[in-house]
This record gives sequence, structure tokens and C-alpha cells, in this order.
Amino acid sequence: MSRLRKFIVSTALTFLFMAPAAFAQLEVRIQPESRTFVAHSPVYVKVSIINRSTRDLTLKGPSPAASWLNFRITNNKGDLITLRRDAPLAGPIKVGASKSVSLRVNLNRAYPVDRFGNYQITANVHDPSNGRFVSSRPQMITIDEAKPIWRQTAGLSDGSRYEYSLLSYRGYDKTYLYFRLKNARSGFIRKTYKLGEMVRYRPPQAAIDHQRHLHVLYQAAPRQFIHDQIGSDGKFIKRATYDESKGSRPELVQGQDGRVRVDGGVDPEIEKREKREKLKELTRIRKLSDRPPGY
Repeated sequence: MSRLRKFIVSTALTFLFMAPAAFAQLEVRIQPESRTFVAHSPVYVKVSIINRSTRDLTLKGPSPAASWLNFRITNNKGDLITLRRDAPLAGPIKVGASKSVSLRVNLNRAYPVDRFGNYQITANVHDPSNGRFVSSRPQMITIDEAKPIWRQTAGLSDGSRYEYSLLSYRGYDKTYLYFRLKNARSGFIRKTYKLGEMVRYRPPQAAIDHQRHLHVLYQAAPRQFIHDQIGSDGKFIKRATYDESKGSRPELVQGQDGRVRVDGGVDPEIEKREKREKLKELTRIRKLSDRPPGY
């Protein structure tokens, strides 16, 4: 075969393999929110879909029982992670011409990505213009375990018993506090999620109140403390922030009635409001009636 003929064949093959990518209507990208996740916690990824065509596209599954969005996930052994039976389907979504949309997806809601190890993830989006799935570039994540630092079991009104626990996870340059709720009898883990960043030199305080709500007080910065409340079902209830002020450090206190409160410290919002009021008073224009008697 002549050199010219080889060049023509090689060029033709190159364009043949490039054609699907070059003329694809959709482009799919995936970006994990972190490279490492704690076992049984949400595994969030950002999926971006870019419409390269000149007309609007409505993404929907190839059938009523199939989703337009799915993932190919393999573990470090190359085994395919199969979809959970109760996995939700992605509803139809419109992508305008030459526009893009982004979705935040919890992979652990649809796939059992909760065992230790490395996983390779690829997002697949159904292209309605040709009936095919378009895939993203694969991304790698790692599932790791956190260190238990506190746990307590409590009985609920329905007779069940659950274990509340706090976990410490050391990241690359920060330490994070996690909450976990586990069935004390079956060992089934209902919830695991991150509460926030904490300083390492002061362990958090925890107590379960008369309503079986968990109270957690932890130090998030040198002078800042956070008080989180979590329900008996594992749902996050509310958060309050306290500052250490003039030696008054916040402490978690439980009374005889089982109620839990925070003693000490200063609410930064109240402190800011008081400072604004003082400044307002100092800068207020004095009236003649404000003059003391005899002047």
C-alpha cells in the first residue's frame, strides 16, 4: 500500500471514530463533591448536561420504567454495582438550545456505594434525538470509615432501640464531625451525615434529652462553638452558634427533667445587635430636653 493511500485510510478512520463525539447533541460531565466520602453517608456528585444542538431537548427515559439518567459504577475489583430496588427515577427535564443544566445527585440513594474501597463512576444520559445514551468521562472516589468517638443507645416509644453515635473523620487538612443512627438490634444504619468541621484538641459534648433528641456541642473554631439538635428519626432539627467571651465557655448541661441546654458563651447575633444599639445611642443627636437639670 502506498504512503498516500495509507494516509487517506488513516485519516478516514480517524474522522470515523471522531464523528460520534464531534457531532453529539449532548455532552455529559460528572464531578464528585469530594474525592473521599465516609461510609453510609451521602455521596454527592454534580452532573452537567450540555445541549450542543440548535433546538430544545426534553430529557426522558427510553421507557416509563427507565430513567434518562443512570450511572455505571464499579468497585476496585471491577465488579458492577447494581441499582437499588427502590431507586428513584429522574423526572423529565428540559435543556434549552445551546444551554446546560446541572443536577446534584446522591449516588448512595440509588446505588449501594457504602463499602470501603475505590469506585469508578460514569454518568449516562439518554439522548432523545437518537435514542442512545451519552456517557461522561469516568471519575474516581474513595469510601472510607470514620472513627467513633461517642455512642449511646436509647429506646423509643415504639419499642425499638437505636444507637446514636458521633464519628471523627480526618481529611487532608481538616477534621470533620459526623452523626450516625443505627438500629441497635439489627445493626442497620439508617443515617450517616456530616455535621461540620471541628477542632481536634477539644472533644464534642453530647446528650439525649427527654424527647430522645440528640444535642451535640462542638468547637468549630478557636472561639466558636456549635450546638446541633437531631431528632430520634435522625433528621437534623436546628443549629445555634455561640462564642466564647471573657472566659465564659459554652457547656452542655442536662437538668433533672431531662431537658438539655447550653450554659455560658454568647450568642454572636445578640452580641452584634447589642453593639449596634450602643453605637446607635452614641451617635444619636442629643436634644435640648436630654440636657441634665441645672444646665
